[in-house]
Order: sequence, then structure tokens, then C-alpha cells
Amino acid sequence: MVKLLYCCRDTRFCVSTTVQQFCVATYNFTIPMPKSIFSAATILIGTVIGAGIFGVPYALSKIGYIPGVLYLIIIGVINLLVFLCYGEVVERSKDDHQMTGHAERYLGSKGKSAMAFTMIFGSLGALLVYLIGIGDFTYTLLGESIGGSPFLYSSLFFIVASLVILAGLGMIVWFERVMVVVLMLIVILFLIFGLPHISIDNLLYTDFSNLFLPYGVLLFAFGGVSAIPEMYRFLSKKNGGLKKSIYIGTIIPLVLYIVFALAIVGVSGRETTSEAVEGLSRFLGGGIVALGAILGIFTMGTSFLTLGHIAKQLLMKDYKLNKILAWVLVCFIPYIIYLLGLTNFIEVIGIVGSVTGGLYGILVLLMYRKARRENVGKPKLTIKLPTFVHYLLLFVFVLGIVYEIIFLFQK
Repeated sequence: MVKLLYCCRDTRFCVSTTVQQFCVATYNFTIPMPKSIFSAATILIGTVIGAGIFGVPYALSKIGYIPGVLYLIIIGVINLLVFLCYGEVVERSKDDHQMTGHAERYLGSKGKSAMAFTMIFGSLGALLVYLIGIGDFTYTLLGESIGGSPFLYSSLFFIVASLVILAGLGMIVWFERVMVVVLMLIVILFLIFGLPHISIDNLLYTDFSNLFLPYGVLLFAFGGVSAIPEMYRFLSKKNGGLKKSIYIGTIIPLVLYIVFALAIVGVSGRETTSEAVEGLSRFLGGGIVALGAILGIFTMGTSFLTLGHIAKQLLMKDYKLNKILAWVLVCFIPYIIYLLGLTNFIEVIGIVGSVTGGLYGILVLLMYRKARRENVGKPKLTIKLPTFVHYLLLFVFVLGIVYEIIFLFQK
């Protein structure tokens, strides 16, 4: 039996040991699970696959499927390197830390503060993504029959979800894990139903006028670096197990994204919508679109509840805020930003992905370099990252953050 410390798919933003212990105490939930490499990989798979999958087809459609797949592979490789670097940091560390603890160990108090900012920014950004996505998917599902608007549905969901977060959660964790499996099945169904409608022309066009658009979206879709310590614990420090599980946990989402984008872009081409499924209605009919919308609603809805609950507890336990203030900050900041007009699903994913993913990448690379210089511990996982590649990755992450900030202020 293994304790379910990893509370939800989106705990790439929940890196506090206190909060993870709270989740175990709250849910009192255990699952039988063999300590195998593949089982450890599912921790990373479940962390990576989330709302980002719905933005991947649109991102690829803006530059063309083939160059988009190459883009996707490059981002996947970049994240794989970050995962491996952090895996070495984790194995070198004598103490049982999460990301904030590792940042403090290798980068000092400023590093810990930077990691905490990254975590909080990522949490609030992800909640905003879910809030927007819920409104879009609900409107896709109900708009023609009962009317309304994405704003109305997002607001109604916000009212209900914020009250649930204030009261606390039950067994939503189990539902979250089931959703990962259901998501994979839905992707297969999309491919089966869409295959007869796929047009070669939709897969062969190119358009490099939006070359930078996919970066943040795809970085968001691969977010999951904070799963690494939990994978290491789960494997009970098995020889070579962490490295193999990281490879598996990165490759499976990559393949899933490529297949999902093939099913969507191959059918709708340049008409691919920002949340992927709405634009399929005139090609595949309302049934398959409704199925995708329902999946999106449940996936993002449960993610909003679990992440919101965890973020609230983090502020209470680690930052000593009272329950009401923590609840207000977690729930109302994303909604206020939504009211201010930041309501574009792809734009928000791009911003959160570029900034949060970039900061995580920078901090992990700095920790990795410091850990190797100190030559502490005897890690079984080692990655010899050339100096040129190290600085190239840092440059890419910094450039991505700067680009998104400039883009945001130009709007």
C-alpha cells in the first residue's frame, strides 16, 4: 500500500510538504500499487496531462501540423532534460524535500522565495485557465439549447466552486485519477471517429507567422516537474528506476498529444478552435463534440476544486493566513483577473506556461548546476548536460518569459 501524497493531477503547483501531508490526513486515502517503474511513471503522466491537452491542437494548427509536431517534440525534449536535471538534484539531496526545500538548500532564501512565487503564480494562473475553460466548454454543450454565454457559465461555476473550496473537499482525488484514464479513452474515440474525416491538406499546410504562439501553450502542457520527488519516494530509491520512469512519463504524454492533435487538426485544420472540440461540430456532429465538452468540464472542474483547496491550505499552513483570507485570495484573484478581461483560453495558457514553466526551468537548472559543483550525494541518476546546452536552455526560458510579458503589456 502506498499513501496518496500526490493529491491531484495539477500538483505541479503544490510543492509544499506540509500541504501534501495535509492531503493524506484529509482524504485518508490509500491505493494498492506495485512499486514498478511504470507505476512511478504514471505519477508524472497524471501530473503532466491536464487542461493543456485542449490547447495543443490549436497551437499546432496556427503553424501547421508537421512543424507543430516538431515544435512539440522540441518542447518535450526540453522538459525531459529539466525533469532529468531535477531528478539528479533529488537523488543528490540527503534530506526529504519538495521544490521549495531544494531551492532553499541550493539557492538560499532568495531561491526559496522565487520558487514560492512560481508556485503561487502557477496555482492562480491554472485556476484562471480552468475558470475560462469551464465557461467555454459549458457554452459549447448548452449554448444552443438554453442560451447563455461563456461568461455566465464561468461565473456560475465560480460561485459554486468557491463555496465548495471554502467548505472543503471529499473524495474528488479519486475522481481526478479516473479522469486521466477517461481522457485517454476519449482521445482514442476522437481518433476513431475523426479518422474518416481527416484531410491531408489540413496536415500539410505551414504558417510561420505565429511561430512564437505555441511556446507557452506547449510548455504549459508539459508542466510536471514537481512530480519528481514523489516518484523518487515511490520507487524506494531503486537503482536506475527514476530515470526510466521519467522517460516513460514524458514520452507517453508526448505521443498522446501528437495523436490528439492529429485527430483535431486533421479534421478541422485552420478552423481548429482554441479549446479544440467546438470547431469539430460541423465535421463530426454534435455528439462527439458534446462528449469532448463534458470531458473538459469534468476534467477542469475537478482540477479547479482540488488545486483551489490545496492552494488554500498551502496559504494557511505555510504562510499562516486565516481560512477566510486564504480562500478569498485563492478564489477571487483568478475571478477578478477574469472580470478584467483576461478571458482568452490560449492566451492565459501561453502566459502561465511561459512564465511558470520558464521560472521552474531556470530554478531547476540553477539547482542542478550548484548540486553538481558541490558534488554531494551519490545519485544513481546522472545527466551530463553540456555547458552550452545549459546556457541555451536558460536563454530559451528567459526569452520566453520576456516575450510573454512584453506581449501582455502590449495588449
